[in-house]
Amino acid sequence: MVAIIIIVLSLILFLAGIGLLITFAILKKKAWIWVSSGMVVVAPVLLVVGIVTAFTSGDDATDVTERSETSAVEIADGTSDESNAKEAADEPTQEELDEQLKKEAVKGDFVKINGDQVDEGEKIYLEGEVSVVLSEDSIMPEYSFTTKEDDGYGVYSIIDLSSNGVPEEGDKLKIYGTYSGRDEMHGGPKITVTVVEKQ
Repeated sequence: MVAIIIIVLSLILFLAGIGLLITFAILKKKAWIWVSSGMVVVAPVLLVVGIVTAFTSGDDATDVTERSETSAVEIADGTSDESNAKEAADEPTQEELDEQLKKEAVKGDFVKINGDQVDEGEKIYLEGEVSVVLSEDSIMPEYSFTTKEDDGYGVYSIIDLSSNGVPEEGDKLKIYGTYSGRDEMHGGPKITVTVVEKQ
């Protein structure tokens, strides 16, 4: 509604400005010519503002109204809580996600991972020991993890999201997570871990 008012006012201002400009030009009133020409210049600016307002606020206002009406109906019916409860029941628990990760994860092969032969996001597990704790942040600790593989060792950068606290250097662990690309600081493979089992 505001946009329509702005558009109509801009058209009236433009037409009045043109009329006054012609009138004052005939009467040779220089001071008033400036005023009327200012009206002619301001009118298109108001027209643009009105058009932009019409296109930007019309849809948003309708969406907000529809959303608030829908929310009011859901609250009155009690369907909002029921649908939220159904959605929560359909989502797997963290324990179920952890078990699924354990089943789907394959043993990590340092040579393949370090040689970029493994896709980011691939689920893997590793068995080894914490060599250096890089960050003792209790929510998301980071550490260097060493595995013994075939004739050598593999060294990984670990971001631990398991909520098991900060491991100590020398802890022997079996960890499950996903390959997250290369560690920017050290250049080696980075694993984001969500399940940690002490051995």
